[in-house]
Amino acid sequence: MVFLYKKILDKPLEKRIDAIRSGKKRHIPVVLSADEVKQVLARMKAFRS
Repeated sequence: MVFLYKKILDKPLEKRIDAIRSGKKRHIPVVLSADEVKQVLARMKAFRS
């Protein structure tokens, strides 16, 4: 709401908003092993033929 009023509507807020910010979610990257990469590439090559 604060962003909406300040940045988009360009109006001051008439009341104070005691909002709680959401926590940042940590995303663990998906990493394939060398063997798994070879399997994926082999299957992709099969579709090209």
